[in-house]
Amino acid sequence: LDATQVRTFLASLSRPPKSLKPSTVRTIAEVLSSLNHYAVDGGLLRSPFMPRRLGLPPDDADERVFLSRAQFGDLLAKVDAHYRPLVFTAAWTGMRWGELAGLRRSDLDLKKRKIEVRRSLNYSQGTPTFGPLKTASSRRSLFITKSNARLLRDHLDTNGYGKRDTVFSTPTGSV
Repeated sequence: LDATQVRTFLASLSRPPKSLKPSTVRTIAEVLSSLNHYAVDGGLLRSPFMPRRLGLPPDDADERVFLSRAQFGDLLAKVDAHYRPLVFTAAWTGMRWGELAGLRRSDLDLKKRKIEVRRSLNYSQGTPTFGPLKTASSRRSLFITKSNARLLRDHLDTNGYGKRDTVFSTPTGSV
């Protein structure tokens, strides 16, 4: 087994008719690389068979699908009115679910059209717990559109959550 054979083998995994996902090909290459290092370090092979550069397909984990404006409008029309502000804010800010669920009234400055992302809601053994964000860099200020600010203002005014600190909750007020 040599570097050329490994390259040829890995390339064949990405070609029809039996094309594997890029992440699967990358996993196979990682296993081969581990076996290669183990065999060389253990004295089973005199020289490595893995090439220095593999030319692997890019990982497909970051491929995202975005809705068109029309598709987003159709989606919003089908969402229960109570949850429209949540869906709208999620779509236009890119906030994570835990960040949206952890959003407090004090994190909003609707006159300045600004959201401060400061905490997150997580579930620990089925119990909702508010806590810090994943990383310090996750703490940020986001500016929102006029329509998003108006939607949030109406949401807070009409849902009577003056006693609740969170912006988004179920219609009964739970998180």
